[in-house]
Amino acid sequence: MKLKMSRGKSILYHSNELFLENGYDNTTMRQIAEVAGVSLGLTTYHFKTKRFIAVTVLEHYLRYLKAQILLRLPPGGYQLERSSAMIHLCAGFFMQHPCRKFYLECLTHDIYMESIQKLGNEAMKQIARENKVEIAPDLLLLFDNYIPPAVERILFLEKEKGNFSNIKYEDIPGIVFSIAVEHYIDKDKIDDALVRGHDVAFHILREIPQGIAHTLFLQE
Repeated sequence: MKLKMSRGKSILYHSNELFLENGYDNTTMRQIAEVAGVSLGLTTYHFKTKRFIAVTVLEHYLRYLKAQILLRLPPGGYQLERSSAMIHLCAGFFMQHPCRKFYLECLTHDIYMESIQKLGNEAMKQIARENKVEIAPDLLLLFDNYIPPAVERILFLEKEKGNFSNIKYEDIPGIVFSIAVEHYIDKDKIDDALVRGHDVAFHILREIPQGIAHTLFLQE
């Protein structure tokens, strides 16, 4: 049955399906246009490049996962725990089938970092405010949008190559989170946030509907 949706939404939906099935590298703009039932010219009109489509797809995933966290840790404090939960949740979600191949390729091409940057650095600003810490805006940006995804990229991709044998996959979110905040947050607070964030992410992963990777773009 043919799905009824706008052309832009159809392109995103079918791009996501191709990314999940074939990965980023093995998907072409021409394939996306063909499966979405639109011309290549119309595809590039809505989304100039395949990379831009992938960034947009990941941004949709990230906003969905962030919304799940906000249901359990609503605004008004707890930003340290929310940030920990987000890092744990993203790693747990994207490293599962069917997102794993697409996610790892997006790490390779720094597409994941670009999608993180699209979300801004409000989380680190809020952490600084809640903990009454004065920190330069450039450092907040660095430790929110650049260093965490860079460390995540290195550890996951190197683990795939067989390196860092003493670091477990499930340890990576904690390492990424700690590096992001250890320069201005007390260790005890970090440890508490790690435990809380891990627990929140664990429960969300159990409750996320099966097949959400395929149905997310039908819900919006």
